[in-house]
Amino acid sequence: MDEVFATSKARVASEAGAAGRNKYGSWVWGRLSTLMGRDRDMIEEKVWCLVEREYGMMTMKEETSYLALTTAKLAWIQEVENSYYMDPKAAAIIPKLLINSQAAQNYTYKDGILRRDGVIYVGNYGDLRQKLIEEAHSSAMGGHSGAQGTLKRLHIYFSISENPRTSNYSETPKNLAGISYADSVDFQSDIAIPKLSLPLMRNAENAEAMQGVEPCNIFSLNQKIGSYETWAKAYEFQYSEVRSWNLNIRRTLSPTEDQSGPINCDRSHDIYDLCSINGPTLLDPTTSTFSSLRPTNSTSLWKTKPYPRKRDKAAMSKVKELTLTSVPPKLPCSVTHTSPALVISTGGYIGNFFHEFMDGLIPLFITVNSFFPEHQDFILVVSDYRDWWIRKYADLLPHFTNHPIINMDNETVTHCFPSVMVGLVSHGYMIINPTLLPHPKTLLDFQYFLQNAYKSQLDHDNINTNTHLYHKPSTRPTLVLVNRKGNVGRVILNLEEVKNTAEELGFDVTVFEPNKNTSLTESFRLIHGSHAMLGVHGAALTHFLFLRPGSLLIQVVPVGTQWLSDKYFGKPAGVLGLEYMEYKIRSEESSLVEKYGANSLVVRDPKAFHGGNWSNMKVYLKNQNVKVDMIRFKRYMKGAYEKAKRFMEKET
Repeated sequence: MDEVFATSKARVASEAGAAGRNKYGSWVWGRLSTLMGRDRDMIEEKVWCLVEREYGMMTMKEETSYLALTTAKLAWIQEVENSYYMDPKAAAIIPKLLINSQAAQNYTYKDGILRRDGVIYVGNYGDLRQKLIEEAHSSAMGGHSGAQGTLKRLHIYFSISENPRTSNYSETPKNLAGISYADSVDFQSDIAIPKLSLPLMRNAENAEAMQGVEPCNIFSLNQKIGSYETWAKAYEFQYSEVRSWNLNIRRTLSPTEDQSGPINCDRSHDIYDLCSINGPTLLDPTTSTFSSLRPTNSTSLWKTKPYPRKRDKAAMSKVKELTLTSVPPKLPCSVTHTSPALVISTGGYIGNFFHEFMDGLIPLFITVNSFFPEHQDFILVVSDYRDWWIRKYADLLPHFTNHPIINMDNETVTHCFPSVMVGLVSHGYMIINPTLLPHPKTLLDFQYFLQNAYKSQLDHDNINTNTHLYHKPSTRPTLVLVNRKGNVGRVILNLEEVKNTAEELGFDVTVFEPNKNTSLTESFRLIHGSHAMLGVHGAALTHFLFLRPGSLLIQVVPVGTQWLSDKYFGKPAGVLGLEYMEYKIRSEESSLVEKYGANSLVVRDPKAFHGGNWSNMKVYLKNQNVKVDMIRFKRYMKGAYEKAKRFMEKET
């Protein structure tokens, strides 16, 4: 056993590169062993053992001299990469280094990580810098030292330029978080994932309990220090993100898959799986099976669902499972194509406008630009086919591919392709990470893609697309007021008052009430030609993708929805160069007060009430309407009017 572990650790160290045993990795293992009062090698072995024995995330081959492992990016590595997004220094240096590795003195760029003088550079985007500072400050090694001491210690491991967030660093950070070895937790899933939380390990009793655990006796481990479920209750999570450091052991130590044959399946990602058949492939739509036509001595069979939300049971229950096999098919090719196939699903949450973009069109844009960036020569094969979806995006889909779309659900004859890719790549919530694409692109590029598609359609419809018709000359800025209708939650109960107040302040207001059949070409024309858009947090705000850079997005944030509002619309708005404002609903403006009372936990402390449980979030998303305080709203909208007017005047 010891020999196997020693060999496997060495193998991971050599294969993982930046994601393996760098300075930070050594620091983490050392700190873990210090906190638990045990030998570092023993602690490391316990973690590997936990992963292997209880959760089957690692396959032990005792007859061989090593443990076969596949490596993937650790979650903290992904956080570092994400920090380069919209960071001016990273944006300037990384493209140069991609062309010439010697282009920037003292900098190197490898495996998605930028280093300065050999030390990892952390960008400005997101809150990673602040998290690093808080972690270094509150760590056992840090001893709650002062600002200068904390920064000095931190610079041993990371290159962090001082900015307002670091130079104004407080002696007592608000959100202290210990390093954790954890998986991201999706609270729409009941999968239990092993977590070793270091703050918990500070307890001497737990450290003592660990000493008595025999190697790989996880049952005993759980009895003595508590199961994952017990630990989880003691710590606060926020939906699919663990706020403390994430070292995703499952992704690093996933079972080895035989990638030597024609079929490859990458299951290392948290959000999606991506499978492919490299070589001639036959599709039998009647059995949803893709069969490799390449001769092989081995037999392999894979099951997959091509929808980028793999941990969400509710979504995945609406996605058909597809089969990829190396077993020769019994049927001949009825239709032979000369272009490869990209297979997607319009099941899951498709039908919700937000998810149609976040789970569908944006991942499709990422996947096309990852694997078909030059000529976009592929055939889109759609499972869980929905006629209305094809009609709705009829003006957009031809800009992804010139080939006719294949409805996999209605086909009865076989199709053959030179190769097949099954699934979509997703970078997360309304994010396109340029560092993960062969030719860097961002959400702004996706917006230009939408703009080109819908402007082209307007041209095709013989509509004059001169600038003055998109942006009609006016002395008053135009405001699109997005309205939610029916028993859907988050409805503005005094919409007429809101509209009248905006008009009194100087806006030309258009109430926009989109539905499944609303023409996106007409929606684009309305919103792209406006100076501002206002609406309550919800799917219809996804139309903000049609706004022009410099225009104004105003999001009304109901009680309990701040995190979702920031993640889904607030941060992406910044990427698109929009002016962004929030009108935060106070408790007295929420209908929740009438139902639960002003002093109830639901109203007073939403975070404590939902506790990361998505079913509890429905109280805020489904059962809440808002009645805006018009005195307060009018004061707020005066500032919005000034911003919109300045944007209008710049146009003229």
